[in-house]
Amino acid sequence: MVSYLPLTNDAASSTIFSALGDPTRLKIVALLAQDGAQRVSAIASGFAMTRPAVSKHLGVLEAAEVIRVEKRGREKICHLRPDALSEAARWLTHQEMLWTSTLSDLAAHFSKGHTDEQS
Repeated sequence: MVSYLPLTNDAASSTIFSALGDPTRLKIVALLAQDGAQRVSAIASGFAMTRPAVSKHLGVLEAAEVIRVEKRGREKICHLRPDALSEAARWLTHQEMLWTSTLSDLAAHFSKGHTDEQS
């Protein structure tokens, strides 16, 4: 049976999951994953909200260390930090394995019980 796997840094991981819990921030992460580093203005142009509203979302992602913001003169360039997502991905994969194993064990238990009742 698969055992529980705690996140190595519960506070940081909780922040990552919280940051990714918003649809706008998920779209920003997907954009950066697909297109690479982007200027804040380019990211903001893809959303039907003000630039300050997008900047707040970027601030949450930066605080969760999902993105890194680099200043180049007057521009800010956002970079995805895939390493920050790897621990969360590892935890989710482990949870999937845990629940798949648990549900398989449960199905086997009921299957066996059903067979015993028919004998």
